[in-house]
Amino acid sequence: AQCASSCAPGSLRVVIEPRQYDGPVCDLSSATCACVEGFGDRLGSVSRQADMSLLNGRPIVASFDPDFQDLVLIEGLDTDTPIHTYLDGLPGSEAASVTPTPSRQGLTQPGPRRGYYPQLEVDGRGRVHLAYYDGDAGTLRYLRREEDGSWVGPIVVDEAGDAGRYVRLRVDEDGQSHLVYSAFDGNGGQSSLRYALGSNASVGPQNFSIHTISSR
Repeated sequence: AQCASSCAPGSLRVVIEPRQYDGPVCDLSSATCACVEGFGDRLGSVSRQADMSLLNGRPIVASFDPDFQDLVLIEGLDTDTPIHTYLDGLPGSEAASVTPTPSRQGLTQPGPRRGYYPQLEVDGRGRVHLAYYDGDAGTLRYLRREEDGSWVGPIVVDEAGDAGRYVRLRVDEDGQSHLVYSAFDGNGGQSSLRYALGSNASVGPQNFSIHTISSR
Protein backbone atom coordinates (compact mmCIF):
# COMPACT_ATOMS: atom_id res chain seq x y z
CA ALA A 1 0.00 0.00 0.00
CA GLN A 2 1.13 3.55 -0.68
CA CYS A 3 1.84 5.69 2.38
CA ALA A 4 -0.60 8.32 1.18
CA SER A 5 -3.51 5.87 1.25
CA SER A 6 -5.70 5.17 4.26
CA CYS A 7 -6.37 1.88 6.01
CA ALA A 8 -9.62 0.15 6.79
CA PRO A 9 -11.15 0.64 10.25
CA GLY A 10 -9.46 -1.58 12.84
CA SER A 11 -6.09 -1.56 11.11
CA LEU A 12 -3.10 0.75 11.36
CA ARG A 13 -0.85 2.20 8.65
CA VAL A 14 2.83 1.65 9.36
CA VAL A 15 6.08 2.32 7.53
CA ILE A 16 7.93 -0.91 6.74
CA GLU A 17 11.48 -0.93 8.15
CA PRO A 18 11.28 2.69 9.40
CA ARG A 19 14.88 2.68 10.59
CA GLN A 20 15.92 3.05 6.94
CA TYR A 21 14.44 6.52 6.98
CA ASP A 22 16.12 7.93 10.11
CA GLY A 23 17.07 11.56 9.69
CA PRO A 24 15.76 15.13 9.90
CA VAL A 25 13.33 14.64 6.96
CA CYS A 26 10.90 11.78 6.44
CA ASP A 27 10.07 11.42 2.73
CA LEU A 28 6.94 9.30 2.60
CA SER A 29 7.14 9.15 -1.18
CA SER A 30 10.17 6.88 -0.89
CA ALA A 31 8.80 4.72 1.92
CA THR A 32 6.85 1.48 1.75
CA CYS A 33 3.77 1.22 3.94
CA ALA A 34 1.33 -1.49 4.93
CA CYS A 35 -1.91 -1.76 6.84
CA VAL A 36 -1.51 -4.10 9.79
CA GLU A 37 -3.98 -5.43 12.32
CA GLY A 38 -2.61 -5.76 15.83
CA PHE A 39 -5.47 -8.10 16.70
CA GLY A 40 -6.14 -10.83 14.17
CA ASP A 41 -8.97 -13.31 13.97
CA ARG A 42 -7.84 -15.37 16.95
CA LEU A 43 -10.24 -13.68 19.34
CA GLY A 44 -10.19 -16.61 21.74
CA SER A 45 -6.49 -16.12 22.37
CA VAL A 46 -7.02 -12.41 22.99
CA SER A 47 -9.91 -12.88 25.41
CA ARG A 48 -8.04 -15.50 27.45
CA GLN A 49 -5.11 -13.10 27.91
CA ALA A 50 -6.77 -9.87 29.01
CA ASP A 51 -7.73 -7.84 32.07
CA MET A 52 -9.87 -4.73 32.53
CA SER A 53 -10.09 -1.79 34.91
CA LEU A 54 -11.76 1.63 34.99
CA LEU A 55 -9.97 4.96 34.57
CA ASN A 56 -12.15 7.98 35.33
CA GLY A 57 -15.19 5.74 34.92
CA ARG A 58 -14.15 4.50 31.47
CA PRO A 59 -12.96 0.96 30.69
CA ILE A 60 -9.35 0.25 29.77
CA VAL A 61 -7.95 -3.16 28.88
CA ALA A 62 -4.53 -4.80 29.02
CA SER A 63 -4.15 -7.67 26.57
CA PHE A 64 -1.59 -10.02 25.10
CA ASP A 65 -1.57 -9.62 21.31
CA PRO A 66 -1.21 -13.20 19.97
CA ASP A 67 -0.03 -11.99 16.56
CA PHE A 68 2.87 -9.73 17.58
CA GLN A 69 3.11 -11.34 21.04
CA ASP A 70 3.22 -7.94 22.75
CA LEU A 71 1.61 -6.39 25.81
CA VAL A 72 -1.03 -3.92 24.62
CA LEU A 73 -3.08 -1.27 26.44
CA ILE A 74 -6.47 -0.51 24.87
CA GLU A 75 -8.30 2.72 25.71
CA GLY A 76 -11.39 4.38 24.28
CA LEU A 77 -13.38 1.16 24.12
CA ASP A 78 -16.58 3.18 24.34
CA THR A 79 -15.70 5.14 21.16
CA ASP A 80 -15.50 4.30 17.47
CA THR A 81 -11.71 4.74 17.50
CA PRO A 82 -10.14 2.81 20.39
CA ILE A 83 -6.41 3.38 20.87
CA HIS A 84 -4.08 0.37 21.02
CA THR A 85 -0.73 1.21 22.64
CA TYR A 86 2.03 -1.38 22.36
CA LEU A 87 3.83 -1.40 25.71
CA ASP A 88 6.38 -4.21 25.70
CA GLY A 89 7.67 -6.89 23.36
CA LEU A 90 8.74 -4.72 20.43
CA PRO A 91 11.80 -5.72 18.37
CA GLY A 92 14.91 -4.17 19.88
CA SER A 93 13.54 -4.20 23.43
CA GLU A 94 15.47 -7.32 24.44
CA ALA A 95 18.16 -5.34 26.26
CA ALA A 96 16.41 -2.01 26.80
CA SER A 97 12.90 -0.68 27.25
CA VAL A 98 11.05 0.84 24.30
CA THR A 99 8.78 3.85 24.62
CA PRO A 100 5.11 2.76 24.42
CA THR A 101 3.72 3.53 20.97
CA PRO A 102 0.36 3.24 19.16
CA SER A 103 2.16 2.60 15.85
CA ARG A 104 4.49 -0.14 17.14
CA GLN A 105 7.17 2.11 15.63
CA GLY A 106 6.17 0.82 12.23
CA LEU A 107 7.67 -2.59 12.96
CA THR A 108 5.92 -5.72 11.76
CA GLN A 109 8.43 -8.37 12.84
CA PRO A 110 8.01 -10.02 16.27
CA GLY A 111 10.15 -9.18 19.27
CA PRO A 112 10.46 -10.90 22.66
CA ARG A 113 7.28 -12.62 23.85
CA ARG A 114 6.08 -10.32 26.62
CA GLY A 115 2.63 -9.77 28.04
CA TYR A 116 1.35 -13.19 29.08
CA TYR A 117 -1.20 -13.26 31.94
CA PRO A 118 -1.68 -9.44 31.85
CA GLN A 119 -2.99 -7.74 34.97
CA LEU A 120 -4.26 -4.16 35.14
CA GLU A 121 -5.18 -1.93 38.08
CA VAL A 122 -5.85 1.81 38.44
CA ASP A 123 -5.07 3.42 41.81
CA GLY A 124 -6.76 6.34 43.53
CA ARG A 125 -4.41 8.83 41.87
CA GLY A 126 -5.31 7.61 38.40
CA ARG A 127 -2.03 5.78 37.86
CA VAL A 128 -2.20 2.67 35.68
CA HIS A 129 -0.36 -0.40 37.03
CA LEU A 130 0.39 -3.47 34.91
CA ALA A 131 1.97 -6.82 35.73
CA TYR A 132 2.72 -9.59 33.24
CA TYR A 133 4.97 -12.49 32.33
CA ASP A 134 7.94 -12.49 29.95
CA GLY A 135 7.63 -15.76 28.04
CA ASP A 136 11.18 -15.66 26.68
CA ALA A 137 13.09 -14.76 29.84
CA GLY A 138 10.71 -16.45 32.29
CA THR A 139 10.43 -13.35 34.49
CA LEU A 140 7.74 -11.27 36.18
CA ARG A 141 7.56 -7.71 34.83
CA TYR A 142 5.80 -4.52 35.98
CA LEU A 143 4.89 -1.22 34.28
CA ARG A 144 3.22 1.94 35.59
CA ARG A 145 1.80 5.02 33.89
CA GLU A 146 1.92 8.12 36.07
CA GLU A 147 -0.72 10.85 36.32
CA ASP A 148 1.17 13.00 33.81
CA GLY A 149 1.24 10.20 31.22
CA SER A 150 4.91 9.29 31.68
CA TRP A 151 5.91 5.65 32.10
CA VAL A 152 7.91 3.90 34.80
CA GLY A 153 9.51 0.61 33.79
CA PRO A 154 9.36 -2.05 32.60
CA ILE A 155 10.75 -3.42 35.86
CA VAL A 156 11.86 -7.04 36.21
CA VAL A 157 10.31 -7.83 39.59
CA ASP A 158 11.40 -11.47 39.91
CA GLU A 159 13.87 -13.43 37.78
CA ALA A 160 14.67 -16.26 40.19
CA GLY A 161 13.86 -19.45 38.30
CA ASP A 162 10.84 -19.24 36.02
CA ALA A 163 8.76 -16.59 37.79
CA GLY A 164 5.55 -14.77 36.95
CA ARG A 165 3.13 -17.25 35.47
CA TYR A 166 -0.56 -16.75 36.43
CA VAL A 167 0.23 -13.43 38.11
CA ARG A 168 -2.52 -11.54 39.92
CA LEU A 169 -2.21 -7.83 40.76
CA ARG A 170 -3.97 -5.63 43.29
CA VAL A 171 -3.17 -2.04 44.31
CA ASP A 172 -4.04 -0.81 47.79
CA GLU A 173 -5.27 2.62 48.90
CA ASP A 174 -1.68 3.78 49.38
CA GLY A 175 -0.77 2.94 45.79
CA GLN A 176 1.34 -0.10 46.67
CA SER A 177 1.33 -3.01 44.21
CA HIS A 178 0.61 -6.51 45.52
CA LEU A 179 1.43 -9.42 43.20
CA VAL A 180 0.95 -13.15 43.68
CA TYR A 181 2.25 -15.61 41.06
CA SER A 182 3.72 -19.03 40.36
CA ALA A 183 7.43 -19.81 40.11
CA PHE A 184 9.32 -22.90 39.02
CA ASP A 185 12.87 -24.03 39.67
CA GLY A 186 14.18 -25.35 36.37
CA ASN A 187 16.88 -27.41 38.06
CA GLY A 188 14.98 -29.41 40.64
CA GLY A 189 11.50 -28.93 39.25
CA GLN A 190 10.27 -27.37 42.51
CA SER A 191 7.22 -25.13 42.19
CA SER A 192 6.29 -22.30 44.54
CA LEU A 193 3.73 -19.59 45.11
CA ARG A 194 5.33 -16.17 45.63
CA TYR A 195 4.14 -12.75 46.77
CA ALA A 196 5.77 -9.45 45.80
CA LEU A 197 5.02 -6.09 47.44
CA GLY A 198 6.03 -2.90 45.70
CA SER A 199 6.29 0.58 47.19
CA ASN A 200 3.93 3.31 46.01
CA ALA A 201 6.79 4.84 44.01
CA SER A 202 8.53 1.75 42.68
CA VAL A 203 11.14 2.58 40.04
CA GLY A 204 13.23 -0.61 40.13
CA PRO A 205 13.38 -4.19 41.41
CA GLN A 206 14.91 -2.93 44.66
CA ASN A 207 11.49 -1.43 45.50
CA PHE A 208 9.83 -4.86 45.57
CA SER A 209 10.10 -7.29 48.45
CA ILE A 210 9.52 -10.94 47.52
CA HIS A 211 8.22 -13.64 49.81
CA THR A 212 7.63 -17.38 49.21
CA ILE A 213 4.17 -18.37 50.40
CA SER A 214 4.52 -22.09 49.78
CA SER A 215 6.71 -24.50 47.81
CA ARG A 216 6.87 -28.19 46.95
